[in-house]
Amino acid sequence: MPHRLLRRAVRLTAWALIGPILGGVSSGGDARAADQTFNVSLVSQLDPLPFSTSLYYGDIWVDGNYAYLGTDVDGGGVSIFDISVPSNPTFIRNPANPTGTVTMPTYAGDQFEDMEVYNGVGYFGSDTNVTTGTGVDIVDLSDPTNPTMITRINSLDGGHNKVHTLSYYDGFLYTTDNATDTIKIFDVTDPGAPQFKYTIDLGLPTGQASHEVVVKNGRMYVASKNNSFSGDDATSFNTGTTAIYDVSNVATEAPTRLKLWATGARSHTGMVSEDGNLLVVAQERPNGNVNIYDISMIDEPNDSDAPILLSTLNRTNVGIDAHSPHHPHLHGDMLVLSWYEAGLQIFNIADPTNPVRTGSYDTFTGTSTSYNGNWGNFVQLNSEGILQNVFLSDRTKGLIVVDVSDAASTGDFNQDNVVDGADFLAWQRNAGVTSNATLAMGDGNRDKKVGSPDLDVWKFQFGESGAHHAVTAVPEASSVLLAAIGVTSVGLRKRRR
Repeated sequence: MPHRLLRRAVRLTAWALIGPILGGVSSGGDARAADQTFNVSLVSQLDPLPFSTSLYYGDIWVDGNYAYLGTDVDGGGVSIFDISVPSNPTFIRNPANPTGTVTMPTYAGDQFEDMEVYNGVGYFGSDTNVTTGTGVDIVDLSDPTNPTMITRINSLDGGHNKVHTLSYYDGFLYTTDNATDTIKIFDVTDPGAPQFKYTIDLGLPTGQASHEVVVKNGRMYVASKNNSFSGDDATSFNTGTTAIYDVSNVATEAPTRLKLWATGARSHTGMVSEDGNLLVVAQERPNGNVNIYDISMIDEPNDSDAPILLSTLNRTNVGIDAHSPHHPHLHGDMLVLSWYEAGLQIFNIADPTNPVRTGSYDTFTGTSTSYNGNWGNFVQLNSEGILQNVFLSDRTKGLIVVDVSDAASTGDFNQDNVVDGADFLAWQRNAGVTSNATLAMGDGNRDKKVGSPDLDVWKFQFGESGAHHAVTAVPEASSVLLAAIGVTSVGLRKRRR
Protein backbone atom coordinates (compact mmCIF):
# COMPACT_ATOMS: atom_id res chain seq x y z
CA MET A 1 0.00 0.00 0.00
CA PRO A 2 1.47 3.43 -0.93
CA HIS A 3 2.66 5.50 2.03
CA ARG A 4 0.00 8.19 1.57
CA LEU A 5 -2.78 5.61 1.33
CA LEU A 6 -1.51 4.05 4.56
CA ARG A 7 -1.41 7.43 6.25
CA ARG A 8 -4.98 8.17 5.24
CA ALA A 9 -6.13 4.71 6.39
CA VAL A 10 -4.48 5.18 9.80
CA ARG A 11 -6.04 8.63 10.18
CA LEU A 12 -9.55 7.52 9.25
CA THR A 13 -9.25 4.41 11.41
CA ALA A 14 -8.20 6.52 14.39
CA TRP A 15 -11.21 8.78 13.98
CA ALA A 16 -13.52 5.77 13.62
CA LEU A 17 -12.12 3.92 16.67
CA ILE A 18 -11.61 6.76 19.12
CA GLY A 19 -14.84 8.61 18.29
CA PRO A 20 -17.16 5.93 19.73
CA ILE A 21 -14.97 5.66 22.84
CA LEU A 22 -15.43 9.35 23.61
CA GLY A 23 -18.93 9.78 22.25
CA GLY A 24 -20.51 13.18 21.73
CA VAL A 25 -22.03 15.41 19.10
CA SER A 26 -20.69 17.49 16.26
CA SER A 27 -22.23 20.69 17.59
CA GLY A 28 -19.49 20.90 20.17
CA GLY A 29 -22.05 20.75 22.97
CA ASP A 30 -22.01 24.52 23.35
CA ALA A 31 -24.93 26.28 21.69
CA ARG A 32 -24.19 29.97 21.23
CA ALA A 33 -26.64 32.82 20.87
CA ALA A 34 -26.94 34.02 17.30
CA ASP A 35 -23.95 36.11 16.23
CA GLN A 36 -22.49 36.22 19.73
CA THR A 37 -19.01 37.61 20.28
CA PHE A 38 -16.83 35.37 22.46
CA ASN A 39 -13.11 34.68 22.94
CA VAL A 40 -12.33 37.59 20.57
CA SER A 41 -11.80 41.21 21.62
CA LEU A 42 -11.71 44.49 19.72
CA VAL A 43 -8.27 46.07 19.35
CA SER A 44 -9.11 48.98 17.04
CA GLN A 45 -11.37 50.15 14.24
CA LEU A 46 -10.90 52.79 11.55
CA ASP A 47 -13.04 53.87 8.61
CA PRO A 48 -10.58 55.55 6.22
CA LEU A 49 -13.20 57.17 3.99
CA PRO A 50 -16.14 58.16 6.22
CA PHE A 51 -17.19 60.85 3.75
CA SER A 52 -18.77 58.23 1.47
CA THR A 53 -22.17 56.79 2.33
CA SER A 54 -22.16 54.37 -0.60
CA LEU A 55 -18.67 52.92 -0.19
CA TYR A 56 -18.37 49.19 0.32
CA TYR A 57 -15.02 47.78 1.37
CA GLY A 58 -13.63 44.59 -0.14
CA ASP A 59 -10.71 42.37 0.79
CA ILE A 60 -7.88 42.97 3.27
CA TRP A 61 -4.17 42.22 2.97
CA VAL A 62 -1.31 42.73 5.42
CA ASP A 63 2.37 43.00 4.57
CA GLY A 64 4.78 43.91 7.35
CA ASN A 65 3.58 47.00 9.18
CA TYR A 66 1.00 47.95 6.56
CA ALA A 67 -2.56 46.88 5.83
CA TYR A 68 -4.28 47.28 2.47
CA LEU A 69 -8.06 47.60 2.21
CA GLY A 70 -9.86 47.29 -1.11
CA THR A 71 -13.30 48.36 -2.30
CA ASP A 72 -15.83 47.13 -4.82
CA VAL A 73 -17.11 50.52 -6.01
CA ASP A 74 -15.77 52.95 -8.61
CA GLY A 75 -13.44 55.51 -7.07
CA GLY A 76 -12.95 53.45 -3.92
CA GLY A 77 -9.34 52.57 -4.69
CA VAL A 78 -7.11 51.03 -2.03
CA SER A 79 -6.71 52.47 1.46
CA ILE A 80 -3.36 51.86 3.16
CA PHE A 81 -2.78 51.86 6.92
CA ASP A 82 0.29 51.95 9.11
CA ILE A 83 -0.43 49.15 11.61
CA SER A 84 2.90 49.13 13.44
CA VAL A 85 0.75 49.81 16.51
CA PRO A 86 -2.34 47.63 15.90
CA SER A 87 -4.28 49.39 18.64
CA ASN A 88 -3.79 52.70 16.84
CA PRO A 89 -3.74 52.22 13.05
CA THR A 90 -3.04 55.28 10.95
CA PHE A 91 -4.65 55.93 7.57
CA ILE A 92 -2.06 56.99 4.99
CA ARG A 93 -3.42 59.85 2.96
CA ASN A 94 -3.13 60.18 -0.78
CA PRO A 95 -0.17 62.41 -1.71
CA ALA A 96 -2.64 64.48 -3.75
CA ASN A 97 -4.85 64.99 -0.67
CA PRO A 98 -2.32 65.41 2.16
CA THR A 99 -4.27 67.75 4.46
CA GLY A 100 -7.76 68.93 5.21
CA THR A 101 -10.81 66.76 4.64
CA VAL A 102 -10.10 63.27 3.36
CA THR A 103 -11.55 63.02 -0.14
CA MET A 104 -9.79 60.02 -1.67
CA PRO A 105 -8.14 56.70 -0.84
CA THR A 106 -4.38 56.27 -0.61
CA TYR A 107 -4.25 54.78 -4.11
CA ALA A 108 -6.98 55.83 -6.53
CA GLY A 109 -8.80 53.44 -8.84
CA ASP A 110 -12.02 51.58 -9.49
CA GLN A 111 -13.22 48.45 -7.72
CA PHE A 112 -9.91 47.16 -6.43
CA GLU A 113 -11.78 44.36 -4.71
CA ASP A 114 -8.89 41.90 -4.38
CA MET A 115 -5.20 42.56 -3.85
CA GLU A 116 -1.97 40.96 -2.69
CA VAL A 117 1.37 42.49 -1.72
CA TYR A 118 4.76 40.78 -1.83
CA ASN A 119 8.28 42.15 -1.55
CA GLY A 120 7.17 45.76 -1.79
CA VAL A 121 5.05 45.18 -4.89
CA GLY A 122 1.26 45.31 -4.92
CA TYR A 123 -1.09 43.54 -7.32
CA PHE A 124 -4.45 45.34 -7.35
CA GLY A 125 -7.26 43.73 -9.38
CA SER A 126 -10.01 45.96 -10.80
CA ASP A 127 -13.39 44.21 -10.93
CA THR A 128 -15.27 46.67 -13.16
CA ASN A 129 -16.27 44.95 -16.42
CA VAL A 130 -14.91 42.71 -19.15
CA THR A 131 -14.73 45.39 -21.85
CA THR A 132 -13.45 48.61 -20.29
CA GLY A 133 -11.94 47.31 -17.06
CA THR A 134 -8.34 48.17 -16.26
CA GLY A 135 -7.18 44.69 -15.22
CA VAL A 136 -4.36 44.51 -12.67
CA ASP A 137 -2.36 47.49 -11.47
CA ILE A 138 1.17 46.47 -10.45
CA VAL A 139 2.19 49.01 -7.83
CA ASP A 140 5.50 50.02 -6.28
CA LEU A 141 4.92 49.93 -2.51
CA SER A 142 8.53 50.23 -1.39
CA ASP A 143 7.26 53.46 0.16
CA PRO A 144 3.62 52.76 1.11
CA THR A 145 3.08 56.46 1.77
CA ASN A 146 3.59 57.09 -1.94
CA PRO A 147 2.22 54.13 -3.95
CA THR A 148 3.16 54.38 -7.62
CA MET A 149 1.88 52.29 -10.51
CA ILE A 150 4.67 50.38 -12.26
CA THR A 151 2.58 48.95 -15.07
CA ARG A 152 -0.80 47.42 -15.83
CA ILE A 153 -1.99 44.03 -17.14
CA ASN A 154 -5.22 43.79 -19.14
CA SER A 155 -6.57 42.31 -22.38
CA LEU A 156 -3.98 44.20 -24.42
CA ASP A 157 -1.41 41.93 -22.78
CA GLY A 158 -3.49 38.75 -23.01
CA GLY A 159 -4.99 39.17 -19.56
CA HIS A 160 -8.39 39.91 -18.06
CA ASN A 161 -9.89 43.41 -18.14
CA LYS A 162 -12.14 42.43 -15.26
CA VAL A 163 -10.18 40.86 -12.40
CA HIS A 164 -12.35 39.49 -9.63
CA THR A 165 -9.63 37.63 -7.72
CA LEU A 166 -5.91 37.09 -8.06
CA SER A 167 -3.13 35.07 -6.48
CA TYR A 168 0.63 35.58 -6.53
CA TYR A 169 2.98 32.65 -6.04
CA ASP A 170 6.69 32.27 -6.70
CA GLY A 171 6.99 34.97 -9.37
CA PHE A 172 3.72 34.22 -11.18
CA LEU A 173 0.35 35.98 -11.08
CA TYR A 174 -2.95 34.13 -11.57
CA THR A 175 -6.27 35.92 -12.22
CA THR A 176 -9.99 35.15 -12.59
CA ASP A 177 -12.76 37.41 -13.90
CA ASN A 178 -15.96 35.83 -12.50
CA ALA A 179 -17.35 36.13 -16.05
CA THR A 180 -15.65 33.34 -18.01
CA ASP A 181 -14.23 29.94 -17.11
CA THR A 182 -10.63 30.97 -17.74
CA ILE A 183 -7.54 31.61 -15.65
CA LYS A 184 -4.82 33.95 -16.91
CA ILE A 185 -1.23 33.36 -15.82
CA PHE A 186 1.63 35.88 -16.07
CA ASP A 187 5.30 35.73 -15.24
CA VAL A 188 5.87 38.78 -13.03
CA THR A 189 9.41 37.96 -11.96
CA ASP A 190 10.16 41.42 -13.33
CA PRO A 191 7.13 43.42 -12.13
CA GLY A 192 7.88 46.12 -14.67
CA ALA A 193 7.74 43.72 -17.61
CA PRO A 194 5.09 41.04 -17.01
CA GLN A 195 5.06 38.23 -19.55
CA PHE A 196 1.89 36.39 -20.56
CA LYS A 197 2.26 32.62 -20.08
CA TYR A 198 -1.05 30.75 -20.30
CA THR A 199 -4.81 30.91 -20.58
CA ILE A 200 -6.31 27.95 -18.74
CA ASP A 201 -9.79 26.99 -19.93
CA LEU A 202 -11.52 25.10 -17.13
CA GLY A 203 -14.04 23.56 -19.52
CA LEU A 204 -17.03 24.37 -17.31
CA PRO A 205 -20.72 24.28 -18.27
CA THR A 206 -22.25 27.40 -19.81
CA GLY A 207 -23.04 29.99 -17.15
CA GLN A 208 -20.38 28.87 -14.70
CA ALA A 209 -17.45 31.24 -14.16
CA SER A 210 -14.10 30.95 -12.42
CA HIS A 211 -14.52 32.87 -9.20
CA GLU A 212 -11.57 32.60 -6.85
CA VAL A 213 -8.05 31.40 -7.53
CA VAL A 214 -5.63 30.42 -4.76
CA VAL A 215 -2.10 29.17 -5.44
CA LYS A 216 0.01 27.55 -2.73
CA ASN A 217 2.93 25.14 -2.74
CA GLY A 218 2.78 24.38 -6.44
CA ARG A 219 -0.98 23.81 -6.58
CA MET A 220 -3.71 26.02 -8.02
CA TYR A 221 -7.21 25.84 -6.51
CA VAL A 222 -10.09 27.40 -8.44
CA ALA A 223 -13.63 27.67 -7.11
CA SER A 224 -16.24 28.37 -9.78
CA LYS A 225 -19.94 29.09 -9.64
CA ASN A 226 -23.05 29.79 -11.66
CA ASN A 227 -23.92 33.30 -10.49
CA SER A 228 -27.51 33.03 -11.70
CA PHE A 229 -28.24 30.01 -9.50
CA SER A 230 -29.11 30.58 -5.83
CA GLY A 231 -30.69 27.29 -4.79
CA ASP A 232 -29.33 24.60 -2.49
CA ASP A 233 -27.80 22.19 -4.99
CA ALA A 234 -25.01 20.22 -3.38
CA THR A 235 -24.13 17.79 -6.13
CA SER A 236 -24.84 19.25 -9.58
CA PHE A 237 -21.76 19.90 -11.67
CA ASN A 238 -23.61 22.80 -13.31
CA THR A 239 -23.95 25.01 -10.23
CA GLY A 240 -20.56 24.96 -8.52
CA THR A 241 -17.19 23.23 -8.86
CA THR A 242 -13.63 23.28 -7.58
CA ALA A 243 -10.58 22.44 -9.67
CA ILE A 244 -7.05 21.59 -8.57
CA TYR A 245 -4.06 22.00 -10.89
CA ASP A 246 -0.38 21.19 -10.62
CA VAL A 247 1.55 24.41 -11.32
CA SER A 248 4.86 23.31 -9.84
CA ASN A 249 6.60 23.70 -13.22
CA VAL A 250 4.58 26.61 -14.56
CA ALA A 251 7.71 28.39 -15.80
CA THR A 252 8.23 25.71 -18.42
CA GLU A 253 5.05 23.60 -18.50
CA ALA A 254 1.35 24.38 -18.74
CA PRO A 255 -0.61 23.54 -15.58
CA THR A 256 -1.99 20.01 -15.34
CA ARG A 257 -5.44 19.41 -13.93
CA LEU A 258 -5.52 16.92 -11.07
CA LYS A 259 -9.18 17.09 -10.12
CA LEU A 260 -12.47 18.82 -10.96
CA TRP A 261 -15.56 17.99 -8.91
CA ALA A 262 -18.91 19.40 -7.82
CA THR A 263 -18.58 21.30 -4.55
CA GLY A 264 -22.06 22.80 -4.26
CA ALA A 265 -24.04 25.73 -5.55
CA ARG A 266 -22.10 28.97 -5.95
CA SER A 267 -18.77 27.62 -4.71
CA HIS A 268 -16.89 30.79 -3.87
CA THR A 269 -13.47 30.00 -2.42
CA GLY A 270 -11.31 26.91 -2.03
CA MET A 271 -8.65 27.42 0.64
CA VAL A 272 -6.03 24.75 1.29
CA SER A 273 -4.34 23.82 4.56
CA GLU A 274 -0.64 24.45 5.03
CA ASP A 275 0.18 20.76 4.60
CA GLY A 276 -2.01 20.42 1.49
CA ASN A 277 -4.20 17.72 3.05
CA LEU A 278 -7.42 19.68 3.60
CA LEU A 279 -9.45 21.98 1.37
CA VAL A 280 -12.18 24.26 2.71
CA VAL A 281 -14.76 25.37 0.13
CA ALA A 282 -17.22 28.14 1.01
CA GLN A 283 -20.43 28.68 -0.94
CA GLU A 284 -21.54 32.29 -1.33
CA ARG A 285 -25.32 31.99 -1.18
CA PRO A 286 -28.17 32.09 1.36
CA ASN A 287 -27.41 29.46 4.01
CA GLY A 288 -24.39 28.43 1.99
CA ASN A 289 -22.26 25.54 3.17
CA VAL A 290 -18.63 25.49 4.17
CA ASN A 291 -17.36 22.06 3.15
CA ILE A 292 -14.14 20.52 4.47
CA TYR A 293 -12.54 17.94 2.18
CA ASP A 294 -9.68 15.49 2.59
CA ILE A 295 -7.52 16.03 -0.51
CA SER A 296 -4.41 14.26 0.74
CA MET A 297 -4.63 11.74 -2.09
CA ILE A 298 -5.62 14.14 -4.83
CA ASP A 299 -2.53 13.38 -6.93
CA GLU A 300 -3.12 9.63 -6.77
CA PRO A 301 -5.29 8.95 -9.86
CA ASN A 302 -6.27 5.46 -8.68
CA ASP A 303 -7.70 6.71 -5.40
CA SER A 304 -11.44 6.55 -5.99
CA ASP A 305 -12.17 8.13 -2.61
CA ALA A 306 -10.51 11.46 -3.33
CA PRO A 307 -11.65 13.94 -2.39
CA ILE A 308 -13.53 12.92 0.76
CA LEU A 309 -16.11 15.28 2.25
CA LEU A 310 -15.33 15.25 5.97
CA SER A 311 -17.78 17.80 7.38
CA THR A 312 -20.07 20.70 6.54
CA LEU A 313 -20.68 23.96 8.39
CA ASN A 314 -23.64 26.25 7.76
CA ARG A 315 -25.59 28.87 9.67
CA THR A 316 -28.05 26.24 10.90
CA ASN A 317 -25.63 23.80 12.49
CA VAL A 318 -23.27 26.55 13.70
CA GLY A 319 -26.16 28.51 15.21
CA ILE A 320 -25.58 31.92 13.66
CA ASP A 321 -27.80 34.42 11.87
CA ALA A 322 -26.12 35.34 8.60
CA HIS A 323 -26.87 35.46 4.90
CA SER A 324 -23.75 33.69 3.61
CA PRO A 325 -20.22 32.55 4.42
CA HIS A 326 -17.40 34.18 2.47
CA HIS A 327 -13.63 33.90 2.94
CA PRO A 328 -12.00 30.98 4.82
CA HIS A 329 -8.35 30.84 5.88
CA LEU A 330 -6.47 27.97 7.52
CA HIS A 331 -3.66 28.25 10.06
CA GLY A 332 -2.49 25.02 11.64
CA ASP A 333 -5.58 23.39 13.12
CA MET A 334 -7.57 26.65 13.11
CA LEU A 335 -10.15 27.71 10.51
CA VAL A 336 -10.64 31.49 10.45
CA LEU A 337 -13.73 32.38 8.46
CA SER A 338 -15.43 35.62 7.42
CA TRP A 339 -19.18 35.02 7.53
CA TYR A 340 -20.67 38.36 6.46
CA GLU A 341 -23.39 39.39 8.98
CA ALA A 342 -22.16 36.91 11.61
CA GLY A 343 -18.70 38.44 11.45
CA LEU A 344 -15.55 36.46 12.13
CA GLN A 345 -16.00 32.79 13.04
CA ILE A 346 -13.12 30.64 14.34
CA PHE A 347 -13.12 26.84 14.48
CA ASN A 348 -10.72 24.21 15.71
CA ILE A 349 -10.51 21.57 12.97
CA ALA A 350 -7.84 19.30 14.42
CA ASP A 351 -10.48 16.67 13.77
CA PRO A 352 -11.84 17.96 10.45
CA THR A 353 -14.76 15.55 10.66
CA ASN A 354 -16.09 17.51 13.63
CA PRO A 355 -15.11 21.21 13.84
CA VAL A 356 -15.56 23.02 17.16
CA ARG A 357 -16.24 26.75 17.26
CA THR A 358 -13.75 28.47 19.56
CA GLY A 359 -14.35 32.15 18.87
CA SER A 360 -16.55 34.74 17.17
CA TYR A 361 -16.64 38.48 16.61
CA ASP A 362 -19.76 40.06 15.15
CA THR A 363 -19.13 43.20 13.08
CA PHE A 364 -22.71 43.72 11.89
CA THR A 365 -25.79 44.58 13.93
CA GLY A 366 -28.78 42.43 13.09
CA THR A 367 -29.14 40.47 9.89
CA SER A 368 -30.03 41.11 6.25
CA THR A 369 -30.72 39.35 2.99
CA SER A 370 -27.66 40.84 1.34
CA TYR A 371 -23.89 40.71 1.75
CA ASN A 372 -23.11 42.98 4.70
CA GLY A 373 -20.65 42.74 7.55
CA ASN A 374 -17.29 40.98 7.51
CA TRP A 375 -15.91 40.48 3.98
CA GLY A 376 -12.33 39.30 4.51
CA ASN A 377 -9.70 38.54 7.13
CA PHE A 378 -5.94 38.38 7.40
CA VAL A 379 -4.27 36.59 10.30
CA GLN A 380 -1.21 37.85 12.16
CA LEU A 381 0.75 35.35 14.25
CA ASN A 382 2.73 36.24 17.36
CA SER A 383 6.44 35.49 17.83
CA GLU A 384 5.62 31.90 18.84
CA GLY A 385 3.54 31.27 15.72
CA ILE A 386 0.23 31.38 17.61
CA LEU A 387 -2.83 33.26 16.33
CA GLN A 388 -2.95 36.74 17.80
CA ASN A 389 -4.43 39.60 15.77
CA VAL A 390 -6.82 39.26 12.86
CA PHE A 391 -7.34 42.20 10.52
CA LEU A 392 -10.91 42.33 9.23
CA SER A 393 -12.53 44.21 6.39
CA ASP A 394 -16.09 45.22 7.12
CA ARG A 395 -18.31 46.27 4.24
CA THR A 396 -19.14 49.68 5.73
CA LYS A 397 -16.90 50.08 8.79
CA GLY A 398 -13.55 49.63 7.07
CA LEU A 399 -10.61 48.19 9.01
CA ILE A 400 -11.28 46.29 12.23
CA VAL A 401 -8.48 44.71 14.27
CA VAL A 402 -9.34 41.99 16.79
CA ASP A 403 -7.33 39.89 19.24
CA VAL A 404 -8.09 36.18 18.85
CA SER A 405 -5.53 34.85 21.34
CA ASP A 406 -8.26 33.34 23.52
CA ALA A 407 -9.70 31.48 20.54
CA ALA A 408 -6.40 29.91 19.52
CA SER A 409 -5.98 26.28 20.47
CA THR A 410 -2.89 24.79 22.07
CA GLY A 411 -2.03 21.39 23.51
CA ASP A 412 0.75 22.86 25.65
CA PHE A 413 -1.42 23.10 28.74
CA ASN A 414 1.45 23.68 31.16
CA GLN A 415 3.12 26.23 28.86
CA ASP A 416 6.58 24.67 28.93
CA ASN A 417 6.93 24.92 25.14
CA VAL A 418 6.66 21.15 24.70
CA VAL A 419 3.45 19.24 23.96
CA ASP A 420 3.99 15.96 25.80
CA GLY A 421 2.66 13.46 28.32
CA ALA A 422 2.61 16.01 31.14
CA ASP A 423 0.00 17.98 29.22
CA PHE A 424 -2.08 14.84 28.71
CA LEU A 425 -2.03 14.17 32.46
CA ALA A 426 -3.31 17.71 33.10
CA TRP A 427 -6.20 17.02 30.75
CA GLN A 428 -6.90 13.61 32.31
CA ARG A 429 -7.07 15.04 35.83
CA ASN A 430 -9.68 17.60 34.81
CA ALA A 431 -11.65 15.87 32.05
CA GLY A 432 -15.32 16.57 32.68
CA VAL A 433 -15.00 20.10 34.10
CA THR A 434 -17.82 22.08 32.49
CA SER A 435 -17.19 25.67 33.63
CA ASN A 436 -14.38 28.10 34.44
CA ALA A 437 -11.66 25.75 33.21
CA THR A 438 -8.23 27.22 32.48
CA LEU A 439 -5.50 26.33 30.03
CA ALA A 440 -3.46 24.78 32.85
CA MET A 441 -6.39 22.44 33.54
CA GLY A 442 -6.40 21.20 29.95
CA ASP A 443 -8.76 23.68 28.27
CA GLY A 444 -6.86 23.72 25.00
CA ASN A 445 -9.64 25.17 22.87
CA ARG A 446 -10.43 27.98 25.35
CA ASP A 447 -14.13 27.21 25.83
CA LYS A 448 -13.89 27.14 29.65
CA LYS A 449 -14.45 23.36 29.66
CA VAL A 450 -12.21 20.30 29.64
CA GLY A 451 -13.43 17.67 27.24
CA SER A 452 -12.57 15.58 24.25
CA PRO A 453 -11.97 18.56 21.90
CA ASP A 454 -9.07 19.56 24.15
CA LEU A 455 -7.68 16.05 23.96
CA ASP A 456 -7.88 16.30 20.20
CA VAL A 457 -5.88 19.54 20.23
CA TRP A 458 -3.23 17.79 22.32
CA LYS A 459 -3.11 14.81 19.98
CA PHE A 460 -2.88 16.96 16.87
CA GLN A 461 0.05 18.96 18.20
CA PHE A 462 1.72 15.91 19.69
CA GLY A 463 1.96 14.45 16.24
CA GLU A 464 -1.32 12.83 15.24
CA SER A 465 -4.76 14.22 14.43
CA GLY A 466 -7.49 12.47 16.39
CA ALA A 467 -11.15 12.65 17.26
CA HIS A 468 -13.09 15.09 19.36
CA HIS A 469 -16.78 15.26 19.89
CA ALA A 470 -18.80 16.91 22.64
CA VAL A 471 -17.37 19.70 24.74
CA THR A 472 -19.55 18.33 27.52
CA ALA A 473 -18.31 16.03 30.27
CA VAL A 474 -16.56 12.82 29.27
CA PRO A 475 -15.51 9.92 31.48
CA GLU A 476 -11.94 9.55 32.65
CA ALA A 477 -9.79 8.24 29.85
CA SER A 478 -10.09 4.47 29.69
CA SER A 479 -7.27 2.01 29.17
CA VAL A 480 -8.60 1.42 25.64
CA LEU A 481 -8.36 5.13 24.86
CA LEU A 482 -4.88 5.39 26.33
CA ALA A 483 -3.80 2.42 24.24
CA ALA A 484 -5.22 4.04 21.10
CA ILE A 485 -3.34 7.24 21.87
CA GLY A 486 -0.19 5.28 22.48
CA VAL A 487 -0.44 3.45 19.17
CA THR A 488 -0.85 6.66 17.18
CA SER A 489 1.83 8.65 18.97
CA VAL A 490 4.72 6.24 19.61
CA GLY A 491 8.00 8.02 19.11
CA LEU A 492 6.39 11.36 18.32
CA ARG A 493 7.23 14.58 20.13
CA LYS A 494 6.32 17.95 18.73
CA ARG A 495 7.14 21.46 19.85
CA ARG A 496 4.34 23.94 20.17
CA ARG A 497 3.29 25.69 17.00
